[in-house]
Amino acid sequence: MRQDASIKPTGTTTQTLALITGTPLNALLLGAALFTAAIESTVFFLCGYRKPRQWLTFALINIVSNLLLNEFLRTQTEQPHFRELVAICEIAVYLLELALAHMLLSQNIRHLAKTLLLTNATSFGLGLVLTRLFW
Repeated sequence: MRQDASIKPTGTTTQTLALITGTPLNALLLGAALFTAAIESTVFFLCGYRKPRQWLTFALINIVSNLLLNEFLRTQTEQPHFRELVAICEIAVYLLELALAHMLLSQNIRHLAKTLLLTNATSFGLGLVLTRLFW
């Protein structure tokens, strides 16, 4: 497995985990993905998706999309239009999650779209609050 020199271990992030592709993944990114999945999966559950298969499918889609998005954005922080890139990527992830959830869960697309919008908005808002408090 190759080591990425741009991943600098600090404090609690001394471990790196390998994705299926063999790309090192910072433990902090994994923690963020799991935290986001916990928030969004709770909202998903509260919106009526209570069958274990629905909840687990959504959680897995969410974790994978979060890891991919954050790993990509981590490599783009020096871009001059980083905020715009984040917005475009968030929209793309929402559409990808919606397509995958609709395909795998066979649920009403309108209800699913509203639910995923709420889940993403909730975790985004909470992330902003936590960032302001602790960063």
